[in-house]
Amino acid sequence: MKLSNSKLNSFRACPRKFFYEYICNIEPSELSETEHDRSFGAAIHKALECLYKGQSVDEAKIAFDLAYPKQLDLEDFEKTPENGRKLIEAYWTRYGPQMKDWKVLAVEVLDECELIEELTFRVKLDLIAENLKYGGVYGFDHKTTSKKLDYRYWAQFNPSAQISTYFSYIISKFGSCAGFYIDAMSFGYRKRA
Repeated sequence: MKLSNSKLNSFRACPRKFFYEYICNIEPSELSETEHDRSFGAAIHKALECLYKGQSVDEAKIAFDLAYPKQLDLEDFEKTPENGRKLIEAYWTRYGPQMKDWKVLAVEVLDECELIEELTFRVKLDLIAENLKYGGVYGFDHKTTSKKLDYRYWAQFNPSAQISTYFSYIISKFGSCAGFYIDAMSFGYRKRA
């Protein structure tokens, strides 16, 4: 059996939706808010991948633009191409200088690992890096949202299962795992009066 965190979260949220999506392979007839959110998040991931591979902020913004060529929901004033580019620049201004303390081992890892016999888990890790200052290999998961980062936001995830799986994967590939970071980027839009 093959599982992933997306599949587990889908089943946890709505078993019927899981059945239609993963068992019957039925896709929604029109783009939903979720697809808009995923598209924006995927484009941010493309930009971050460029940055972690040593490319410039300008190259990361181009990668974002290529991955998010048009806004899927024109009523969403938060997830716009302009705001995506601002988010990338603000993120790297804040965290880029800290990268001197990290050695990037892998970016945007898509792999499978067998946790127990006959149970294969699909792993999608955003970043694996070694801390050069303190030692240890760490996993990173990037989340983008326009929601407030409070208990309601985090309640939609099952971080224990996801982090445990990623932790096991990192140990199997790199020999150890010292920890895991969830890097949440929250942003919003305010209308001017």
